[in-house]
Amino acid sequence: LQQIFEVMLTGATLVKLDLQRVGLGQVLQAVADKRITMMFSTPAVWRSVAQLDGAREALASLRCIQSSG
Repeated sequence: LQQIFEVMLTGATLVKLDLQRVGLGQVLQAVADKRITMMFSTPAVWRSVAQLDGAREALASLRCIQSSG
């Protein structure tokens, strides 16, 4: 919840994805298409996303990642 307020207070755009509904590939696509710069996720999701084909290119816009949980 704190991360949501931080995003709103800085004027950034919040992109929420339901991982179970859209899948890991759509996470990569969203990061690339929307040029997302910050991403919050669990370590297990990070490992899975990083192993997908094209992850290096799709995640190139990220400047900050936060992993917890």
